Amino acid sequence: MNHDRVLAQALVTAKRAALAGGKVLRQRYKRIKVVADKAKDIQDFVTEADWESEKVILSQIRRRFPRHGVFAEESGKQGNLKSGYLWLVDPLCGTANFVNQLDLFVISIALAYQGQPMMGVIYHPLSKTLFSAITGQAARANGHTIQVSKTRKLDRSVVAVTFGKTQKDRQSWAKPISRLVTKAYKIREFGSTPFSCSLVADGRIDAFMGRPEPWDVVSGIVIVEEAGGKVTDWQGRPWSLESDSLLASNGKNHRQFINLLSH
Repeated sequence: MNHDRVLAQALVTAKRAALAGGKVLRQRYKRIKVVADKAKDIQDFVTEADWESEKVILSQIRRRFPRHGVFAEESGKQGNLKSGYLWLVDPLCGTANFVNQLDLFVISIALAYQGQPMMGVIYHPLSKTLFSAITGQAARANGHTIQVSKTRKLDRSVVAVTFGKTQKDRQSWAKPISRLVTKAYKIREFGSTPFSCSLVADGRIDAFMGRPEPWDVVSGIVIVEEAGGKVTDWQGRPWSLESDSLLASNGKNHRQFINLLSH
């Protein structure tokens, strides 16, 4: 099967998987059971909904692409990681929001090839909004083409951040956030990297920055870039699976954010 056909079929599979996972999350919403804290130094936990959503998503992916590797938040790396194709899955990004009955949570499903983001799907289960893109094609929300905002000035930019889950992550924000507070127009913390990236892609906010895990961010990278935005690490270098930071913007204000982060 050629590469373009793989991506096209992967997008169909990812959409179906996201809808199936979303059905689980809607059923579990307001009937939530926390299973356990993930680790003592990580301010995060897992619910039954995380596991159930991941199970139905992975079953769809494995059924259609049994030879591909998978990197999922709850179950880790599985399958043939040397195939070149790697699926990255977060079955419930924004678990704290979900548990507290805030509707700022999504499902994130992406496909990378030889380490490069190629396809992404972000699904908002409660609003039933599905964002999707394949590299080199337009980004869409429920089938309609979307574009990033046109904001150029930093002092008119609304930027979302995620402070991370460990104390080390949060301590690394001390200097950047002090600069953002005085330079950016508004700062928001939505508690979900792909949710924030979907807002950048749809032109509702102007940038997002954080230190996310790979399974959180690859879908958003593809969708933001195909909506006309720009994605790098905090130093302005091309993002990779090994990057420890992410800046996703409308592209027009990107250099201003890089300059702010580098001082």
